[in-house]
Amino acid sequence: GAAVATAAFVWRQRSAAAPLVPRATFSARPAWGALVVSLFIGAALIAALVDVPFFARLTEHRGSQLGAALVLVQFLVALPIGAVLGGYATRRVRPAWIAGAGMALACGCFVVMATWERDALAHPTSSVALALAGLGFGLAVAPVNAALLDATSDAAHGIASALLVVARMVGMLVGISVLTSWGLRAYYGAVGRIPPLSELCPGSATTCDAYNDAMIDAGIVQLSTVFTGAAVCAGIAALASVLLLTPRPGATARASGD
Repeated sequence: GAAVATAAFVWRQRSAAAPLVPRATFSARPAWGALVVSLFIGAALIAALVDVPFFARLTEHRGSQLGAALVLVQFLVALPIGAVLGGYATRRVRPAWIAGAGMALACGCFVVMATWERDALAHPTSSVALALAGLGFGLAVAPVNAALLDATSDAAHGIASALLVVARMVGMLVGISVLTSWGLRAYYGAVGRIPPLSELCPGSATTCDAYNDAMIDAGIVQLSTVFTGAAVCAGIAALASVLLLTPRPGATARASGD
């Protein structure tokens, strides 16, 4: 069904006198590059939104869903701050470099998060990593939009901005699917290496702290794998920002159709 709908949309785009997406809207490299960057930003972002509370519930806040959710606030508070700073920075610095720096910062924070042990949230360094990750994502928001709008005609700004959001949403959906699958593979591998209950706690058939600890460690392996994948996505977004959001030498600032 989806394939048929996609084919019908492409046919409509090619045959209509006034297509939904004006022709050549995304012909400029920064225009289609912004969609690529947004796709990978979404894939990395969803890992933080979903798996940071998951990590908190598994470790520091095992008895409080609210406490686990509030850990994410450290990330979310920094995100709009980064967005404002990124918007101001576009006045003086090329959007490609701002977005690249922001996503490189987020990538580094995910690398740190991938090394978290079960007591990580008890240390202030975890708050620093979460805040800097949110700041990095925020820094990339305005520059990616600025690069897109600068490379498209005024008449196409509405549809171009909408498709940028769609690209980020698709990235989030694909990201959560791929990263979760990758994480679960690591989880089942870790569980498969846990000795049987009878070997860990031969004197108890009902309770076994060693087995419970091993299962928690397996969950941490899963989340570390997801954070590693998110670091890769953020790194790709950073590299794509630098390479794709910069106009080619001699290229016009706006797509044809102004």
